[in-house]
Amino acid sequence: MTVDWLQVLFAVLWIVAGFFAWYFRTKTNIFSMAAEAIDKAEKEYADVAKGGSEKMRFCVQWISSYIPMPLKPFITEAMIEKIVQSVFNYVASFAEKQLDKIVFPENEGKTE
Repeated sequence: MTVDWLQVLFAVLWIVAGFFAWYFRTKTNIFSMAAEAIDKAEKEYADVAKGGSEKMRFCVQWISSYIPMPLKPFITEAMIEKIVQSVFNYVASFAEKQLDKIVFPENEGKTE
């Protein structure tokens, strides 16, 4: 029995490529899940004053529960926290711009 090393190499490369595709797809899904998690945290902690850290912990734990076990060593809670924070910053910036359009309609379209 001879081993065709080229076939073994291709099989290993396909497995590695599949793993990376799975990793990046999961990481991309985290961005969409982050907005949902933020919304859930806002509803869950609506009565808590200054509950930012509790909301963040809720978001990270909620998203982390959806990460497949084999990817957990590669997609850490610190990484999830950074993603949630960047999504929150984007949503807050968008909301601020929309509010400015409503409150100051005469400034719409002007740049600073």
